Amino acid sequence: MKKYIVFAVSFLIIYSLLQLISGMILTLWYTPYIANVRSFGVNSPQEIHLFQPIIIAFLSATIAYFIPAKLK
Repeated sequence: MKKYIVFAVSFLIIYSLLQLISGMILTLWYTPYIANVRSFGVNSPQEIHLFQPIIIAFLSATIAYFIPAKLK
């Protein structure tokens, strides 16, 4: 049970940090397209936004998997 708690807490912390960092990077790289100013909700042509949550969750789970082994 202790391993699960360590995994869950480390996963939540790592996932939150990676989401924060990726949001900052995406905001930094964002350049508005002036032709779409009047149209609200137009999808971005960059497809990386579709896979970003999956990639971040996978990286977080992978890192969190190895943390309980390092604490022994």
